[in-house]
Order: sequence, then C-alpha cells, then structure tokens
Amino acid sequence: MLLGDASGSGDANAKTTAIMLFYPLDTSTTDFTKITINTTLVSTVFSTSSTTESSTSTLTILYTPEKCENATHAKLPNGTCVSKGSALTFVHQTLNSPNATDNDKAEALALYFVSIEDSSSSPSSNSTIILALTDIERILDNLTDVTANISSSASFLVAQPINRTIEKGIILGASVYSQSSGEIVTTLNKGRIISSSNLTTAAIIDNTTLDGVTSLSVLIINHPTSFRNADNTTNKTIASSLAILSVQPHHFIKSINISLYFQLLNGSRPSDDLDYRCSYFNTTHHTWEEHGCSSALYNHIYNRYECYCNHNTSFALIWTPKIPLTSHLDAQDIASLVVQFISITCFIIVIVHGLVTQLSNRLGSVQARLLLPLISAATTTLLFIFYIALALTVYKHTPSSTTTNRCFVSSSVLMFITYFLLIFMFCVKSSVGYFNYLRFVHLFPEPSHGRLYFLLLLSFVVSAVCTSLAVGLNSNTALNITELYRFRLCWFSRSVNYYFLTIPACLFVLVNVVMLIVVGSRIVNHARHATSHHQSYERMKRCVLVLMSSSISQGVGWVFGPLIGIDNKITATVFGWIFVILIGLEGLWSASIYLIVRLQYLDEQKRVVAARLVERAKWFVECEIYSREGIESKEHGCYIPREVKHRFRDEENEPVYLEESYTRHFDKLTDTDDALLYF
Repeated sequence: MLLGDASGSGDANAKTTAIMLFYPLDTSTTDFTKITINTTLVSTVFSTSSTTESSTSTLTILYTPEKCENATHAKLPNGTCVSKGSALTFVHQTLNSPNATDNDKAEALALYFVSIEDSSSSPSSNSTIILALTDIERILDNLTDVTANISSSASFLVAQPINRTIEKGIILGASVYSQSSGEIVTTLNKGRIISSSNLTTAAIIDNTTLDGVTSLSVLIINHPTSFRNADNTTNKTIASSLAILSVQPHHFIKSINISLYFQLLNGSRPSDDLDYRCSYFNTTHHTWEEHGCSSALYNHIYNRYECYCNHNTSFALIWTPKIPLTSHLDAQDIASLVVQFISITCFIIVIVHGLVTQLSNRLGSVQARLLLPLISAATTTLLFIFYIALALTVYKHTPSSTTTNRCFVSSSVLMFITYFLLIFMFCVKSSVGYFNYLRFVHLFPEPSHGRLYFLLLLSFVVSAVCTSLAVGLNSNTALNITELYRFRLCWFSRSVNYYFLTIPACLFVLVNVVMLIVVGSRIVNHARHATSHHQSYERMKRCVLVLMSSSISQGVGWVFGPLIGIDNKITATVFGWIFVILIGLEGLWSASIYLIVRLQYLDEQKRVVAARLVERAKWFVECEIYSREGIESKEHGCYIPREVKHRFRDEENEPVYLEESYTRHFDKLTDTDDALLYF
C-alpha cells in the first residue's frame, strides 16, 4: 500500500490523503501474461477530507504510465513496472472488462500509447490488442464519469466536466509542448498557450459554442506511428500529432468551432514538394477527409500550421505529394480563354457597328443615351482583357526551377488590376441594371442620368476601397493573402478567397435577384391590366431582364471559379466548367443588349414619324375648315377656296368635304398610335 498526498478541495483544516492499492508482483520472476488480473481493483484511489462541520470525498487520478527505470517497461496503474507487451495485454483486458470503471479505462488508454511505442515488444501476432482509431474514439466518447489529466511522452489525456466558474476558468481543450508535457487549456491561459513558441499540438474549442456541453474529453497522441495506415485507400499520410475530441452529451448536434495547431513531426520544416491539409478521420469510410475544416495556414513565426473545424472527431495534419505541374494548359483553361476572346470580339463588333452606323447614316443612328446599357458589357470586356493578360503572364513567366508559391511583381500588379475590374464590373452591372429598372418603373418623368453617373462613381470608389484593402493586407507576407498557382494564375489563396471574391459575388447576385423578382412582379401586373401591347415598353422590359441576367450569370460564374477551394476533383471540375459556361455568355448578353437597343431606337423613330403625320393631318384639317368659309388664316398660313369642298366624292358619287376625309384619316392615326405620343 502506497500513501501520498493528493490534490483536492477543502479548507485549510481539511486533511487529505490518497491511497493506492497494487499487487506486489516481482517483475523479474513473474510472467505477467500468465497471471490472472482483477481489473475491477487494479487501481483504487480515494481521498477523504474531514472538517469540524462536514466531510466530502473527491476522486483524483495520480498516474504516470512511464516511470520505470527500464525503457522497455511500462508502469501499471498500481505502480508495477512490466514489459510493454504485458502492459498491452493488461490494457486489452481492462478495456473489455464489464467491471472496469471509467477511471480504469482512462488509465488503460494512457498506458496503451506508452506500451505501443516499442513495436519490437508489441505482440503483433495478436491483432486484437491493437486499437484502431474508431476504437479509441468510442472509448473516449464513453468517458462520462471521470476527471483525468494524464500526461506522458506518448500522449496527453484530459477528461473534465465543464466548470463555468470564473475563478478556475472554463476548460476549452488540451495542448502539448515540445518537451511532451501537456497542459489543459482554459479561458485563463488560452492566450499564453497559443503564443508559446514551444507549442507542438493544441485543440481548443471556442467558448461561445460550449452551450449545452457538460463535459469535454481530449486525447493528443504525440507519435501516431501506429495509425499511419489508418487510411489505406488514398495516399494521405499523417504529418503531425493526432488530436481526438469528444463532448458530452454524445448526441450533441450543435456545431462546435475547434481551433487546431499542429507542428510537423520532429519539428521539421514544411516541404515544397508536399501539400499539407487539416483533415479529420471518417470512421465510416476509414479515410482522411477535409469537409468541415479550413485550409491549413502555415505560421512562419511559430513554425506550425493552424486551422479550424466545425465538428468533433480525430484530427491531424495530413500530407500528400504535390502533383507535378507542367506548362501545358488543360481543357478548362483553354476553353476559358477562348470564350473570353469570343466575348471580347462580340463587344468590339457591337461598338464598331454602332460607330459606323452613327457616322454613315445619321437618321438611322443610335443615340448615345441609348447605349448606356452597354456600359456593363464594356466593364466586363476590360475585365476579360486583363484576366487574359494575367493568365498569359503567369503561364509564360512562371519559373520552372522553383516551387515557390509567391507571386512575382508583374503578376501581382495584373492580379490587383483584375480584382479592381472584377469588383467594378459587379458594381457597374448592378448600377446600370438598377437605373434601367427605374426607367422601366418610373416612366414619367424618367430618372435623370445624374443618378446613373453617381452610381458609377460610387462603384469606382467601392472597387478602389476593396482593392486597397487587399493590397494593404497582402503587404504582410505572414497573412498569405495571395498565392501563385503555377502556370495558371496569381490570385487569392484558397483560405481567403471566400472573403475577397465569393462573398462579394454572392452579395451582388442577391441584389440582382431581388431586382429581378421586383421587375417580374411588375411585368406580371402589367400583363394583367394592360389593354394593348406596347412595343417600346416590351423592348425596355427585355433590356432590363437581359442586364440583370448578365449580372447574375457573371456573379454565379465567379462564385464557382476560377480557383474555388474544393479538394474533390470531380466537384471542382464541374464547378470549373460552370464558370467557363457562365462567363462565356457575356458575348451573347452584349449582342442581345445592342439588338434590343437598336430595335428600341427604331420604335422611337416610328413614333416620331407618326407624330409628324398627325400634326400634318391636323394642319390640313384646320386649313380646310377655314377655307370652307372662305376665311384666310394667317396663323396657319393657308387659304383654300370654298369651291374645292365638293372635289372629293364617295363610292355613291356623293360629295365629301375635305375636312371629313382628313378627319377620318386623323382618327385612324390616333386610334392606332395614341399611346406612342407619350414617349
């Protein structure tokens, strides 16, 4: 029997003792595998506290599984040192015993990783002793009635209830330092731990996501060599320590934000030939996957990777060999460049045709104000020109002798110009669409062009601010804002691409979808109450619909590409082709808008001609009325003799007055073209 002090709770008058019972085995003469082990009383630890007013009891675990003089031996919970092979047998019996308590299983789990380190002494012939990741996760999930803090060179196990007192701090996770010593992470020491240069592994839960959690269990395996083949279907390999988290209640389904910190094994530096990813182990498919985890960002200051995940399971930093990059463009790259060239060509043809028509035939030319919808197509054309220039520059000047992922100067300049034009395109398309929506809704009076100019100026300012922010953040190389995608693009890294591209694109798509819904409701309302179809009104309606469709297609296209951070190759390929198709529609939108604008202008010319005919008819009628009475009208400058009033006769040879003929013709004009006079 071993007596010793134990940590407990109580006042200054409390007397606390810890008692450990163990079997007096002589490890030099006894074969541990041949004796019978009573796993229900392997370790009994208790403490008693007595005061003059009350008495309480507290259960603690005082256990270090590797305090043996012989490196090939491990220490049992009862203090006996046995061979590591015998310790594995003990672990197997304890974990499978129905009488073992949660404390027994926690100690056995810590003992397992110390014993499994020496592969030469492990009984490899008995595979039932080796624990898989699924087994370890199941054991950790079932540790509900235990308070454990067991640290060794092989692992660090923490199982604690969530104490929400401010004095002691709320437990958030566990951490391990380079000296293989573990420390519980709380709200009080979190800042100190993550800023330590000796930190090798940490798993920390966001305090705001702990509502409803009653207890937390964290296991960090320092050297997970026995799990290198856990995923035998892919070429992913564990590159760091392994962190396993479990919360109680086990059916807790609320999303949990977990920050993970990993140093490479043995403190080595990252290799340029490998891709490092923050992954979790899928216990169903037995594969390492990245769903629900962010990209692994390398912190140059602390020489570690940092990421976060939104669920609890087994986590590790995984490496895969980088696919050798060649200077050959794939089918998507070629198709993307081709469709952008086509869109640029379509817009140039539209502009040239408009200018030639303006110079050659003034009467049939399109007024400059009617070309305003083409402003959106112009901004997209500029974007495509610089995007192609960026792609070709990176493709031509990417150094083949280096594996660096930093953009060179010319590619960075073109990249930020392209980004400015991208945000400017989103803003301009939304502004022009909104202005034409106002023209469509508010016909009398039409909105002034000053409002459009203000929206365009605001678009320029917003684009400049976004670009300046990106340039400023990129000046700090530790943030890894931009990345060189060799032989493809210089663009935002996948970890920040969502903030700089995906979110703005989604916002502009949302704005245009809302406007499209409003316009659709107006169209339906007009179709229900309109007495006759108005061709010019239909043209304007189509123009608004095409402008908003162009905005939505461009927004959705850039949401899906060109470098969306999806690791699934099939999904990434599908999204890539969606990007190619949607940006390829811009040429069609440009041609459609120009055609609608020209037809709208021709409709206006017809209305002008019709209005002139009506005015001439009125003039002749008024002249005939005055001439019938033989009165000269100086105001109208006409005099028609009274004798001409019987010049016209109908089919029955009855005389028809001149004013009646013109009046009938005037009424015919006003019946068909009356609505046109309002435009």
